[in-house]
Amino acid sequence: MSEKDIVVYADNGENSGSNNGQSSTTTSTEWTWRDFRACLVTGAGFFMTAYDLFAMNLVSLMLAYVYRSKQNELTENEELGLKVSAQIGAIFGQLLFGSLADRYGRKRSSWFP
Repeated sequence: MSEKDIVVYADNGENSGSNNGQSSTTTSTEWTWRDFRACLVTGAGFFMTAYDLFAMNLVSLMLAYVYRSKQNELTENEELGLKVSAQIGAIFGQLLFGSLADRYGRKRSSWFP
């Protein structure tokens, strides 16, 4: 077996099937355009989520400047509520749009009305 071989174990938990849990090999370890595109899309999604959550510090400063013109800062509870709501919204968004994508497909759920 060479360095490029990948061992795949076929076992569905019942030890039934044609090879009864024995290993088979495949030599397809080359990157395709589909693999590269999947990595780009995943990285872009991670970057956008991280940027969105880290930008909340700047948003809190801007909101304090606009709505608290005399103090120029939000109270601790307002700032905490703003930052926690962004985190909770990210979690619920991932769960909601992930389940929509599983149900309707990734392309259709991206443009879901």
